[in-house]
Amino acid sequence: MIVSKDSTMVDGVKFINDNMDICDQLLDFLSGENSNYNIISAIGPQGAGKSTILSMIGGNNSQDMYRRVNTQYVFRPASREALESSRHQTTKIHAYISKSKQIFLDCQATNCASVLDESLRYSRSPLTDGRYAINNYIEIIKLVAFLIQVSHTILLCSDWLLDIETIKIR
Repeated sequence: MIVSKDSTMVDGVKFINDNMDICDQLLDFLSGENSNYNIISAIGPQGAGKSTILSMIGGNNSQDMYRRVNTQYVFRPASREALESSRHQTTKIHAYISKSKQIFLDCQATNCASVLDESLRYSRSPLTDGRYAINNYIEIIKLVAFLIQVSHTILLCSDWLLDIETIKIR
């Protein structure tokens, strides 16, 4: 369910799909008379807390993350199973529009081995010469460039004090 009874978003929706196309699910929320939005994005490596921090800024309570079963999060945090198996949670870019006219954009993980693994598994062509890694890297650069272009604020999330790989991609 994306919309509540008062026509506000309940949770995030896919904004850019697996084919790198923009989805039109947000048009109902963007076509109002007020077009003065503030766009906040989060980028960083897998497990750095991008979805969690955007959910908390969007109105979720951090204390409810593991207590309530039926709590709806703006962006679903990674499940314990996903963390234990090093799987990513967000694919491409997900979006959420708050009541206060803020748009939150949650990007998939940068330099993520599970994204590369998933693209290898579901590929239809037998590329084995390393082009998947290059294509995956180019795709994340396109996503980051898009976020830099449209965002007013970008949160660079990191799980280390200094993450050289994250700095290099920017």
